[in-house]
Amino acid sequence: MTAPRQPPASYRIRIRGHLAPVWSAWFDSLTVTQADDGTTELVGPLVDQAALFGLLARLRDLGATLLLVELLTGFRSPTDGYGLGMAGIELRSPSFGDHQPIPARHAKDHDNLSPPLEWSGVPEEAVELAVLCEDPDAPRGTFVHWVLAGLQPTATGLVEGEHPAAAVEGRNDFGEEGYSGPLPPVGDGPHRYFFRVFAASAPLGLAGAPSADDLRRALEGRELASGTLVGTYQR
Repeated sequence: MTAPRQPPASYRIRIRGHLAPVWSAWFDSLTVTQADDGTTELVGPLVDQAALFGLLARLRDLGATLLLVELLTGFRSPTDGYGLGMAGIELRSPSFGDHQPIPARHAKDHDNLSPPLEWSGVPEEAVELAVLCEDPDAPRGTFVHWVLAGLQPTATGLVEGEHPAAAVEGRNDFGEEGYSGPLPPVGDGPHRYFFRVFAASAPLGLAGAPSADDLRRALEGRELASGTLVGTYQR
């Protein structure tokens, strides 16, 4: 008896927010549905794992917050599903909405207070959290504003201006440790500031004043999930 033919493998990704029209061509091989609740669902064929992870990286670079990643078909039986366990962390701030202006009190030339952050959806197996903030629109390339590691996996956020006692505060591109807020050139259009929280499956082992590159290297092979919040600022 011939075993039933398996349907092609496919996946479903749900993100918070809608894709801007200029990005639509990048996903023309997928079925994209933008819902009234402010989420977007992308469904497409699973060619290989590397292609899927490349798509997830592109969505994260665009500032998308992953809510769900699910493999749909093409497994041991047509009814089997297989969750990838990569559902994103939901990151938000009481100070500003996603892709909305950051209040001046968080800017370097004002009060320079780190914004309050709240998150949910950290995987149970996480042992450490880290936070990163970068401006990809800086004139000389991506500019690092905040590197923070050593956060407890049970943490659900940071209050405004908080310096967690047990955390490791890294060095930003102003040459300072901890948070230094937006300071784009006067007259520039709005710069985007990507706030990210990462969950790691093992201790990152960072000490001193690590850089953003140090954090990325430490996360290699240990990153379980992440969340992104994008704020804008101009002077």
